Amino acid sequence: MAPQSAARFVVSAGHIHNYERFDQDGVVYLVSGGGGARPYEVDRTPADQYQSADFPNYHYVRFELQGDRWSAK
Repeated sequence: MAPQSAARFVVSAGHIHNYERFDQDGVVYLVSGGGGARPYEVDRTPADQYQSADFPNYHYVRFELQGDRWSAK
């Protein structure tokens, strides 16, 4: 359904204690789990759109809705 839609599909998950970002079949997958637990180092595959070698990378993702526009920072 995502490739035919004008809307963007986003799936957000946590738990791995690191940050990853993928785009597959028109769906953006965000893995954000770097809020403070012991970080978990991951092997960055070419499919991962986040390619920084920085470790640890404590972070968070903030979603904002302004009118009919939604963004992630």
